[in-house]
Amino acid sequence: MKRISGFTKSLLMSEIKINQSYVQQIAEVIAAVIEFEVAIIDKNLEVIAGTGKYRGEIGIVYGEGSITEQIINSGGNFILDDEPLKHRICKDCNQKIICKLKAAILSPIVLNGYVIGTISIFAFDEVEKNQLLSNRDKLQDFLMKISALTSSKIGENQMHGRLSLMANQFSAVINSIVEGLVAIDHAGFITHINKSAEKLLSISTQQACGQHINDIFPEFSVPKVLSFGQHYAEQEIKFKNKEELCLFISTITPIKMDQEIIGLVISFRSIRELRKLAGRLIREDRKYTLDGILGTS
Repeated sequence: MKRISGFTKSLLMSEIKINQSYVQQIAEVIAAVIEFEVAIIDKNLEVIAGTGKYRGEIGIVYGEGSITEQIINSGGNFILDDEPLKHRICKDCNQKIICKLKAAILSPIVLNGYVIGTISIFAFDEVEKNQLLSNRDKLQDFLMKISALTSSKIGENQMHGRLSLMANQFSAVINSIVEGLVAIDHAGFITHINKSAEKLLSISTQQACGQHINDIFPEFSVPKVLSFGQHYAEQEIKFKNKEELCLFISTITPIKMDQEIIGLVISFRSIRELRKLAGRLIREDRKYTLDGILGTS
């Protein structure tokens, strides 16, 4: 056995390792219920969680030939019903001479069809061995159920992580857009605005969300847009702040689910800024045209 280095840990961070706090709770619950020592080991053969002897071995990596490695490779449940020096499954383990196990039950943790680790319970004396083997069927069934529960929770956490990543990526894209964006639900209440909209409307996301769109754009007709259910482009909308009336050019896009409109996205830019941009482009075009004429004369 060896203790895995910090650098190697970062390279080999397993699904179980990522959920170490949770699986340690699982190990402690199992130990409290059935009164055997518990170890949860990942696909890298690292002890991630444990009780008793195995709590002190957290971070240690088992070598090739160990029972855990064979369970991970085979994907099956296993009951060790004899001492390591006597059992065939332990013949290639480099720890068999010093191993003090008397019996064990091991169950794979399977996620999306792949074995990502094992949950195991162990007996270290004859009394524990007799208790474990006399209840082997019930204990194995219990471990299988715990393994499935652990896998389900890890899968749920993975999905949550992926959704959070996607949400952050989506938010970054939305906030990088120059146009102001306002999303509303089917009743016209604002559900989201981007950074550009905050700037153009002089309002924060917290202030805007929950307001009705007509509080910001009084002339905007939600029922009309929803009834037609079409994409609208280059629609003029008005917004009045404390100092002046602002005119925007907007595009209105329905949000649909199962062919039903459940909301709208309104993108808009200041007409004043568009005019400035157009003027700048015209001046640049004239400059390049004049440079071309002078260059050929």
